[in-house]
Amino acid sequence: NGDRSTSTVAPQALFMMNSELVSDAATALARRALNEPLDSDEARVAWLYRSALARPAAEHEVQRASEFVASLSEASEGTDGDDTRLAAWRSLCHVLLTSNEFIYVR
Repeated sequence: NGDRSTSTVAPQALFMMNSELVSDAATALARRALNEPLDSDEARVAWLYRSALARPAAEHEVQRASEFVASLSEASEGTDGDDTRLAAWRSLCHVLLTSNEFIYVR
């Protein structure tokens, strides 16, 4: 039927996790997300899923991603707020860009 199986080998996953290209792309995507005129982190997560994965985020994905960003922001309290916020969103973007769903076309 022509479908390619989806498998991830360790070097491929490590490349995506450690690649400067992916890191730069995650930073750029996080900056774009933070510059969008959205009224909540949940709306920002939904925007990220549409932008990165070309689909709407499920309700549980929005909740977990919002909690992830909030926990990273709380863990970095006492540092520069803008840098902390960017770092938290950059981490979420990095997760999305290294996910199998992003890497493989269905």
